[in-house]
Amino acid sequence: TSLWVTDFKNNEPKYVYFFFSNFKLERLGTGSGVPTLNRNDIHAKKAFFPTLPEQQKIASFLSAVDEKIQQLSRKKELLEQYKKGVMQQLFSGKLRFKDENGSFRKGKLRDFGYFYYGKGVPKTSVVIGAKTPCVRYGELYSTYKEEIKHIKSYTNISPKDLKLSKGGEVLVPRVGEDPRDFANCSYLPFPNVAIGEMISVYNTE
Repeated sequence: TSLWVTDFKNNEPKYVYFFFSNFKLERLGTGSGVPTLNRNDIHAKKAFFPTLPEQQKIASFLSAVDEKIQQLSRKKELLEQYKKGVMQQLFSGKLRFKDENGSFRKGKLRDFGYFYYGKGVPKTSVVIGAKTPCVRYGELYSTYKEEIKHIKSYTNISPKDLKLSKGGEVLVPRVGEDPRDFANCSYLPFPNVAIGEMISVYNTE
């Protein structure tokens, strides 16, 4: 790793830092791989360096934004931990939202609903302009979260050759390298959405 230093005299150090940070983001948007900075890049870069008081105001503002981002990131992390703990208590019956009688139904999953499997929706069938909305296995990991609010993919396969959702169901990965993969499930409120293979659909009355 090479290291070089340039002395920016009579300038706010944090302003210079944010200047280089922005330059790096610009470089990320223009190509692949790890962006690098060299002397020629810096010397050729057109720069806007206002007066020192304005630099200090800009640096202070951007620092405050960074601090807010860190606070929100920490808050998100804590909320995710809280949610995980609450879910464990809710679904074990330790934490309750009781009705007037304080009662609840107890049983196995098959006592409350049933599973059915999706059917093949190959990637080659997902094209722009296709008519039938679909959800594919990989999208449970990469595209959707707890609730599917907007369908992203459409298939050109005839609906009669597909397995279509009934609406109000939960999509669960059928296979995975880790049991925790089953946590990548999504609630699908829409009917008539083609369900890809390797997805189990849980339907409950």
